[in-house]
Amino acid sequence: MGNDVVYAIIAGFAVLSLMLALRLPIWAALIASSTAIGLIHGGPKELLSVAVNTLTSATTVSLIIVTALIALFVGVYCESGLVKDLGDGLVSLLRKPSLVITTVPAVLGLLPIAGGALMSAPVVDSLGSSLGLSKARKLFINVWFRHIIFLVYPISSVIILTATLGGTDVITIAFRQLPVAAVMVFTGFLIGLRPGVAEGTQPHLSRVQRTSLARALTPIVLAVVVALALLPINQWLHLPIRNASVAIGVLASLLLTLALTRNRKALSKALLSKSTWGLIGAAYGAMLFRESLVRANLALTVAQALGSTINPVMLSILIPAALSFITGASITSIAISLPIIQAFTSLSPGVVSLAYAAAFIGYLPSPLHLCYIYTAQYLGTHLIEGYRYMVPALAVTALAAYLTYALMP
Repeated sequence: MGNDVVYAIIAGFAVLSLMLALRLPIWAALIASSTAIGLIHGGPKELLSVAVNTLTSATTVSLIIVTALIALFVGVYCESGLVKDLGDGLVSLLRKPSLVITTVPAVLGLLPIAGGALMSAPVVDSLGSSLGLSKARKLFINVWFRHIIFLVYPISSVIILTATLGGTDVITIAFRQLPVAAVMVFTGFLIGLRPGVAEGTQPHLSRVQRTSLARALTPIVLAVVVALALLPINQWLHLPIRNASVAIGVLASLLLTLALTRNRKALSKALLSKSTWGLIGAAYGAMLFRESLVRANLALTVAQALGSTINPVMLSILIPAALSFITGASITSIAISLPIIQAFTSLSPGVVSLAYAAAFIGYLPSPLHLCYIYTAQYLGTHLIEGYRYMVPALAVTALAAYLTYALMP
């Protein structure tokens, strides 16, 4: 293997690391690092070939369509004020502070937006203080309970990318994560909430609040229900779009949100939002980066370097977890790690699900994780303070993920 391959890969990862460290957009970092790899490995002609092939790939087009729909739905949902109705309604519905402080971040986690934990931070801070919780515990609770849903949420961009690259479907991955998610809920309550804390109750949910809460929940529930109900069409109808049921579910929710709110400005803002185009760019960038690594034979390079010295199962855990922690982006971790893992073992649903869980575990405590950063900043505490609760909780979660793989390889 020529030195140009090694130089290309080193340059690509150097560009990626530098741009992420400088807090530049993920889509820009992925595209720039792919450009560096392509230019060094094969020159401008090779770079153009990789870019065109990626853009015209049915897999890429499918991923971009689903990602764009999700980004538009989230943008319209937030701009129309439904997210505020959701948070306020849950506080009054659950009434018990220990339930509210864990449920509000979890439900708001249904909106997969960068740094979204900031929306639930004020609720967690206020109720956590009434329960006598430290800032470190409140930091842990807000980040931990917000992200549990991502493990099993079928319209998360990360699980969709994982299914796409792993040659499986999102429901298969989500189903295999259910035991891990259950362990996370139990562990979060055990570690995050002090036992025996006396707590009062909040005022009853008014009639107006009940109506607002139901109205806010309906679009989110519709997306999941439709995605699950139409799952068979992914196999029965050979549509050009992968995970078509998810796309249809999100589109239905987007249309319902527009019908409920009648807010055309929200759609315009979502269409023009940097966040929307950033997510679309990240989807294309992830696929471009993957194709660049495949062309440069990254998997073969790593395989030759490691030889037979490492167990493929351990590789499926360590590489995704490490990359997520370093980059602060599980979508980047998945795009890089799955081709490497494939060089050592076949990408069975069990292996793909294990790698997905590992990427998630490495992502949560990353010092580049926006939700973690924003929550710590809001609470006025340091990231390291949260590790006293995060690390043991993640250790239990990692064990649950491995045992799940052992039982369902």
